[in-house]
Amino acid sequence: MTALTTSTASSQYDLPDWDRLTDEVVCPLCDYNLRGLTEPRCPECGYQFLWPNLLDPNRREHSYLFEHYRTHKFRSFWRTALHGLRPIRFWKKVRPEQRSEPRRLLFYWAVAAFVGLAGIAGNFGLLEIQSCLISGRTLGWSDYPMEIVAPLIVEAAVMLAWPWLTFLSLMIFQVSMGRAKIKPQHVRRCILYSYDVTLWCGILLLLVNITLGGIATARGTAIVDMEDVLYLGLMLWLAALLLFIFRLHVAYSNYLRFRHVAATILSTQLIVLLFMLAVASIRIWM
Repeated sequence: MTALTTSTASSQYDLPDWDRLTDEVVCPLCDYNLRGLTEPRCPECGYQFLWPNLLDPNRREHSYLFEHYRTHKFRSFWRTALHGLRPIRFWKKVRPEQRSEPRRLLFYWAVAAFVGLAGIAGNFGLLEIQSCLISGRTLGWSDYPMEIVAPLIVEAAVMLAWPWLTFLSLMIFQVSMGRAKIKPQHVRRCILYSYDVTLWCGILLLLVNITLGGIATARGTAIVDMEDVLYLGLMLWLAALLLFIFRLHVAYSNYLRFRHVAATILSTQLIVLLFMLAVASIRIWM
């Protein structure tokens, strides 16, 4: 493959030497053929880029992104998660020109979701410990009333479904905004990296549940009401959702470079919320 290096294209306005470039050059977002263009902007989807980033193979690998590293997986996972806590800086370094690995991206999300589910399970464990201390029985599965168990099940279902419903909503919005040809892998990348807040929420929830459960066990008595345990998890997940919306906004602004990003993101989240409420209302009336 013949590539244009940084030395021959030092800025976004440098014109590539198309006579020397023999391979096809396509837009990383929509695969539109860019050969012969003089402006670093895709006429199909509107993506603006830097010629060196697009044509230099050395710039297509990220320095730590989990998608790119098959060795040192543990280290790259945590580096990706930790850098994601600074979303503006994170999404300025992750570019569409950098190859996407869908399976590794899904694995990244699955690990974050598993930790989130562990946090919810920790909520149930704390409820069980407190119930045993109140009733004097040994640890085991309890016949909790549905008003106690149902919120935990709903939390888990919402946590797992929300990013994928967001993905479907955003794909619909791309059609209405004339950017339907953007490859879905880029939308998934924005959503799943933004939604790794479930990882941190799950870790925090686990630590809180373990701490409260340990204190309750040491004292031999329940220290919080069951309703307070449920509210704790609910408030944490609400905070995680708001953080997800902010991070997704940053991703769309810096990675996909959409116009009217705030309206797009808020509209899709409203659609997802209404869908969730509609499903809940159907379940109630059944």
